[in-house]
Amino acid sequence: MHLPFSRRKTTKPMTPNAVLHCTETDWKRLRTHLLRDDHLERAGFAQLGRAKHGGRIEYFLHRFDPVADENCAQQHATVVEPEPLTVLGVFADYARSAAAALMHLHSHPFTERATFSGVDDANLPQTARDLAGYLQAARSTQPRRFTRLVVGRAEDGFSAEVMDETGRITEVITEIRIASESGLRTVRRWTEKSVAVELASNERARLDRNLNWLGEAGQQRIAQTHLAIVGLGGLGAELLKSCRGLGFRRYTLVDHDRIEASNLNRLPWSLADVGRLKVEVARDFILAAIPDAAVELVPETVGSERAAQSLARADLIVACLDNDFARLQVQDVAARHLRPLLDMGSGITLRPGTREVDGMGGQVSFHIPGGPCLACQGLDASQVVDPEHAEVRRSIGYVQGTNETPASVVTINSMVAALGADTLMKWLTGFSTPPTWLRYDLLTHRAIPMKFVARCDCPICGECGIMGLGARVAAPLPAPTAAADFFRKKQPPLHSCPAH
Repeated sequence: MHLPFSRRKTTKPMTPNAVLHCTETDWKRLRTHLLRDDHLERAGFAQLGRAKHGGRIEYFLHRFDPVADENCAQQHATVVEPEPLTVLGVFADYARSAAAALMHLHSHPFTERATFSGVDDANLPQTARDLAGYLQAARSTQPRRFTRLVVGRAEDGFSAEVMDETGRITEVITEIRIASESGLRTVRRWTEKSVAVELASNERARLDRNLNWLGEAGQQRIAQTHLAIVGLGGLGAELLKSCRGLGFRRYTLVDHDRIEASNLNRLPWSLADVGRLKVEVARDFILAAIPDAAVELVPETVGSERAAQSLARADLIVACLDNDFARLQVQDVAARHLRPLLDMGSGITLRPGTREVDGMGGQVSFHIPGGPCLACQGLDASQVVDPEHAEVRRSIGYVQGTNETPASVVTINSMVAALGADTLMKWLTGFSTPPTWLRYDLLTHRAIPMKFVARCDCPICGECGIMGLGARVAAPLPAPTAAADFFRKKQPPLHSCPAH
């Protein structure tokens, strides 16, 4: 006997969840605009980047454009509607952009926790269809992807969904991850429960001194952070020692090199490791103390597609590299995916024409999304060359002013790596606010912090830069200042001064 179709049990497919990344500056800016003391609804639009790694879907707030009150066709305590010409202007901007989705934002200031109203459900799917029609008429190849977000007075009182060109809901944004100078935090929608992960007894015993120092919450933040380390040479190996001791449990290790006998003056490995991939030896070092750690190995150059995808999946990226071309490649991935990037460098300078040491030490640069990138923090991008020319420079080494085989000193590496690990610990746990740029002079034993300001015309972090664009979906976004012209300029840091 066949049951009537209306009585058959059907399984409704689950709508996949997604995460929205943004900076603290943008999060405060959009909430300040949408939620004011007069309790009127307000609206805005945003361009988003997007990335998908397996089943993990991420969006990135690239640009937020508030809708002014005078550009609303109607506005009161329970309804807001931008005028048609404003919406058309937003569509046109999106059609010319390199973004992956257009978002409509509005507020429900009358409630702590907002959900989409019947008016929203009637009007916003039509906006998604209007966007698709506009892009088709404009012959634009931009993705027909529309998202909507409504916020209530409570920070976790938001609802957000992604629609296709027909207005059908395809994804639900359930959490917002916010990067700021004081750390990384996650705001989950009030309907989502956070699951606390307890430290295992053996892990608790190993980290007993850390727990007395950082506390339970601080240690948990470190344990749950997915850390990517690019470069496992002298600096990277020293940093890895500190990160293992701090209690990081999730790693992505990127380096294509193998260990040579001449590396053993600065790498904590053995003669038996000569010839092995650096990432393999580093993995064994981690697992020797944390057998159940998650370690992904990427034995490839930074510029490979696999390396870029692996770095984009991490929560935090550390670059321990010896050339600026690779640094900029890592910066590109970090900026597009709103990932914090800690960059470290060390070296020795000689007086011209002599073998006398003029300077030795290193620096730690921390790019936090929303702040100045490495190029704005003094990275001389005008000296960046392609890999073939970089190979010639690498043969010279990092003792500047000489063509002799460079000295690679473990004491310099250990000092700079310790400063880098200290920066990670303070930022992740909220122990204190670390400087975003710090140079350590090992000749005078001075730590010199500096503070930088992002350049508005920077093609990386400026107003028309690549921040938050996610994976590449179109041609690079044009900038008011051509990238080549920007990078040819000398880069004395704008508005830089010693931090007090």
